[in-house]
Amino acid sequence: PEQPRSRKVAITLNHSTAHPRLQCHTSCVYWGSKYQECPDVPERFDQEFCVLGSKGFTTGWLCWEVSVNERDDAAAVKPGASRLPFLWGGKASWAIGVAKESVRRKGTFPLSSQEGIWAVGKSVKGEIVAFGLYEEKLSLQRPLQRLRVRLDCEARKVEFLDAETEASLYTCWVGPFLGEALWPFFYLGQDRVTLSV
Repeated sequence: PEQPRSRKVAITLNHSTAHPRLQCHTSCVYWGSKYQECPDVPERFDQEFCVLGSKGFTTGWLCWEVSVNERDDAAAVKPGASRLPFLWGGKASWAIGVAKESVRRKGTFPLSSQEGIWAVGKSVKGEIVAFGLYEEKLSLQRPLQRLRVRLDCEARKVEFLDAETEASLYTCWVGPFLGEALWPFFYLGQDRVTLSV
């Protein structure tokens, strides 16, 4: 039998979870020029440069897409200097995926499935990787500009695809969490990137 199609959902970003350095609108996130004065509510990430979507999911087969716009500052790089951008978070340039509802909001933590985060992004080495138990380099045929996240809540499975070619990049199983919701997750480690949903 033919497999049912996943339902595309509109994702909005939850401002109250955003790290104070992130400029967060309902449909995009990027680095602000300075830290914002935000109430230190329990749901806000206080040290990691993360933001969650406004809605978590416990049922259904859903998908959403995120555009990655990386500004090229290569012309401004001085001869002999590293062409890799400075990463404030020290973990990745960016990452997109899902996080369990109980993901830590305070203090530092790795981008790892042990922390309840399953994501694909650009590593500190500039490679596209999957963040699972460890970083796994992914082989791409072309630069990744739009990522599709496909979440099967019943199977507890997440698949990441190149939204422009439909090529599957990585699939992982997120295990049972006793009904705990999975939330769209976004991480920004440097100021050259805008993520848009």
